[in-house]
Amino acid sequence: MDVSFILPLDVYPISDPGILLIDIREHDEWRRGHIPGSISVPVDKIKPGCLTERTLTGIHTIIFHCQDGMCTVNNKEKLLTTFESIETLLLFGGMNNWESSGLPVIYDRNQPLPLMRQVHITAGAFILICTLAGALLASEFYFVSAFVGGWLLFSGISGWCELAKLLASMPWNRNIK
Repeated sequence: MDVSFILPLDVYPISDPGILLIDIREHDEWRRGHIPGSISVPVDKIKPGCLTERTLTGIHTIIFHCQDGMCTVNNKEKLLTTFESIETLLLFGGMNNWESSGLPVIYDRNQPLPLMRQVHITAGAFILICTLAGALLASEFYFVSAFVGGWLLFSGISGWCELAKLLASMPWNRNIK
């Protein structure tokens, strides 16, 4: 399947109402920062019928993007076949390339960090603190580091992450849907 990429500077300014930008990152990432005029449809929600006919009325081109372009490339077949009657392009380099090209981004810094970054920070802090405690206080702390590492391995393999669920319930994440 042929993939057509488009550069950010070839997209902006978007003066054609027939072009729809779809951000395939998670909603919390989109709320923290997104391209003006883009809509959020996470990649796992993209399927035939995921957008209303009203949304697609008059649309002749859809440009998909993610953070760095890898998610769009990894899901290219799904993205290119979901809206077969509409020209589909992938934004080369995603949001990172858009921002580095000096193009406008709508930021909401009041939004919490993306949930997976919170998971990485929390797990990394546990491992670092317990490794230091193991070296300085008692070797038993190494077992906690090993447990957290094993838990990360399990959540990566299974896709089941209780820490993400716990962090999502924290007060600063209450607005994440």
